[in-house]
Amino acid sequence: MNPSAGSLWLTAAGACSLVIALAHLGAIAIGPAAWRFMQAPELAEQAQRGAWLRPVALTLAVTAVFVAWGAYAWSGAGRLPRLPLLRPALVAIAAVYTLRGALVVYQARHLFPPDGYPARFIVFSLVALAVGALHVAGVFANWNALAGAAPR
Repeated sequence: MNPSAGSLWLTAAGACSLVIALAHLGAIAIGPAAWRFMQAPELAEQAQRGAWLRPVALTLAVTAVFVAWGAYAWSGAGRLPRLPLLRPALVAIAAVYTLRGALVVYQARHLFPPDGYPARFIVFSLVALAVGALHVAGVFANWNALAGAAPR
C-alpha cells in the first residue's frame, strides 16, 4: 500500500501531538520548574505550596487533549479506526494549532525589553505553527476521503 501525501502529513501531525502529550507528562514528573518553563507559573506556585492536585489534574487534562488530537490525526491518516466527526475535528485541531502558532508574530515583536518575552515562547509558537501546517496539509490533501469512509 502506498500511503497518500495527506496520510503522511496527518501521521506526522499525530506523532507531534503525542510528543507534546509526553512533554506534558514529563512536566508532572519534573514538577514546578517544568510548569514554569512551559508557561504555567500558577501551576508551579501551587505545586510548590504543596497543592499538587490541581496542577497534576490540569496537566493530565491537557495531556488527554493532545492524545485525542493525535488519535484524530492518525484516524484521518487511516492508521486508526475512523473517529466520529473526523473532518470537522481535524479542521478545528488545525485551526487551534495554527492560531496558537500565529502568536509568534506578536511574540517576535515583543522579544526584547521592556516586554522581554523569553525566546522559548517563540519556539513553542513555531512548533504549534508547524504542527498546524501539518494538519492543514493533511486535511487539504485528504479532504474528500475525510468526508466518507476511513482514508487508506
